[in-house]
Amino acid sequence: TAAQLTRERITEVVIFCGKMLGVRTVIFSTVGLDNNAITAEMWDGVTKINELVHDVARSWVPPNDGEDGVKWVLVQEFSNFTSAMLNENGKHIGYDVSSNAFFFERLKGGATSWAQSIPMVCANKPKDDLDSNCKRNKISPDGIHWCVETIGPRFTASIACLLGCVHNERPPEASPEGLKSVRRCEQECNNRFMSLVPVDESWIGNERTFFASSNVVS
Repeated sequence: TAAQLTRERITEVVIFCGKMLGVRTVIFSTVGLDNNAITAEMWDGVTKINELVHDVARSWVPPNDGEDGVKWVLVQEFSNFTSAMLNENGKHIGYDVSSNAFFFERLKGGATSWAQSIPMVCANKPKDDLDSNCKRNKISPDGIHWCVETIGPRFTASIACLLGCVHNERPPEASPEGLKSVRRCEQECNNRFMSLVPVDESWIGNERTFFASSNVVS
């Protein structure tokens, strides 16, 4: 549960990855809405988990040069991305999106053992909230999983971008300025891919290759 996931436990995961797997870079994906939050109070718990993840990443102290251990802890803003999608879909199908209350509107009479979030799975506002009146969208097939065909490309591109922040060109230094440059690159990757900002059509296809780096290009 959200209450059981503490800053200390998240930190233990990072340390374990470094010691047991030899990992040098850890990327946490923030937790998005799915069947983990069926009430506003439960969603608040998920939000607190994401805050803990950010706290661990921001306060992580990398080992000295030549020492083993995780050097970089980055955050992929998956929760912001999926919440933005649900907000736009909720607005499109007619919900009041001035708060997150519409996230918890649930279908009735569905085939799954859980009640699915309407803005997560429907392309319309179904009459009487009945599953049989829901026209399925391409965000989620069941209110738990996300449609890979829709979300996968941005998810994958953002991970590649974040890895580029610390592994492309000369590795950033474990100094205050080096950390700042990594955070700037991290933010740029999330702004570009973990958002609803349109991707330039010239980037699509044509065997185009992209490159992320925390080094400042003069």
